[in-house]
Amino acid sequence: ATDMNQQPIRLMKMVDAAVGLLDKPDELVPVLRQLGARHNAYGTQDAHYDLVGQALLATLGKALGDAFDDATKAAWTRVYGVLATNMIAGAHAALPAAAA
Repeated sequence: ATDMNQQPIRLMKMVDAAVGLLDKPDELVPVLRQLGARHNAYGTQDAHYDLVGQALLATLGKALGDAFDDATKAAWTRVYGVLATNMIAGAHAALPAAAA
């Protein structure tokens, strides 16, 4: 069972770790794909990644205020896109062939 109260903390730790590995895609991509496969087992659907991305950007916007300008928002949007795209790819790879 997953403690959903811990999910926001886990998300931020994952985002922090991923940002630290953005310049090391050979290390980052396999981790994200494994994470996506695990989330697939939890019942996570592709559309959930969009919702989490929207929530993350809204939270950053609220927390950073004026510092969350267009360039900062675009950068975070790209970072989250890398995370979500690779996690979704990992989830799809984990599906049985008949379900893919």
